[in-house]
Amino acid sequence: MDLIVPLLIGYLLQRNNLLSRRYYDAMIKTALLVVYPLLAVMSFWAIRIDNNLLWLPVFGVVLHVVPGLLAYTNVNSLYSHAADRGSYLLSAILSNQLILGGISVYILYGETGFAYVQLAVLPQSFILFLVCFPLAQYYQHELDGGLTPQQIAWRSIIFNRNQIGVLGILAGIILNKMGVKRPEFGNSLFDLFVHVNAWLSLIPVGHSIRFTELRDYLSAAWRMVSIKFVLTPLIIAGLAALTVDNYHIKKTLLVLAFAPTAVNAVITVRLHNLNLAMVMAHFVLTTALYLLIVYPILFIFLR
Repeated sequence: MDLIVPLLIGYLLQRNNLLSRRYYDAMIKTALLVVYPLLAVMSFWAIRIDNNLLWLPVFGVVLHVVPGLLAYTNVNSLYSHAADRGSYLLSAILSNQLILGGISVYILYGETGFAYVQLAVLPQSFILFLVCFPLAQYYQHELDGGLTPQQIAWRSIIFNRNQIGVLGILAGIILNKMGVKRPEFGNSLFDLFVHVNAWLSLIPVGHSIRFTELRDYLSAAWRMVSIKFVLTPLIIAGLAALTVDNYHIKKTLLVLAFAPTAVNAVITVRLHNLNLAMVMAHFVLTTALYLLIVYPILFIFLR
C-alpha cells in the first residue's frame, strides 16, 4: 500500500490541478533533508557492522554502470537523434533505488535491510553530478551543434545539503560503536518514519506522471524492461554471489537490481531539454510493472 497509494494520490492531485508545485518540492525536501537522516541514524545505530558492508557502496556504483553499459551497446543503432540517445541512456543509468528500493527492502528485511540500502545508494549523488549531468550536457550541446566542456564544481558536489543523509549514517555508526543503547521506542518510531518517508517521496513522483505525453514511446519503452528486469538483475546476482558472503546483503542487492527508472532521470532530461516524453515513458512503464508484477514476485520468493 505504501508503494501504490501515494503514487495514485499524487497522480490524482495532478489531474485535478490541486496544490502548487512548491508543496511537492517541500515534500521532497522534507523527506531528503529530515526524514532520511533520522532513519539513517536509527538504522545504523542498531545494525550489526561487519566487513561485508564495504561491498554495498561498491555495488552502488555497479548498479548504475551495468544498465548504463547495456544501454550503450545499442543506443546508436536504435536512435539517431541526440535527444533520444541521451534520454535512453539516462533512463537506464538512473534507477529508483532510494525510494522504491528502500521501501521494498524494508518490507522484506526490516531495519537492517533499510540500512543496507542507504549504504548502497551513497554513490548516487556523485553519479548524478559526475556522470549523468555531464552526459546530459554532452547530448544537449550536440543538439546545439557543438560541444563545450562544462566545469564541475567539486565543492558543491561533496558539500551540499543533499548529502546530509551521510551525516545520519555516521552518527548512527558512532552511537553503535560507542555501545549506546537505542531507546525501546526506536522500533515503533522507525516504522512510522518509513511510512511518512514513503508518502512524502512518492506523492510528488505520482504528481509528475503525464500519460498523454508518452503514448508514442510506450512500445519502444519495452526495451528498457529487458535491461531493468532481466539483464541487470542476472549480472548483479552473479557478481554478488562471487563477492558477498552475507545472505541478506545479496538479496538486498538483487532487489535493488530490479529498481525501475528513477524520477531523477526525468528531472535530468527536463533540465537539459532532451526527450522528456521518452524518459517519462520509461519511468511510467517500468514503475508500473515493478509495482504490479516484479515486486510481488520478489516478495514471494525472497521473503
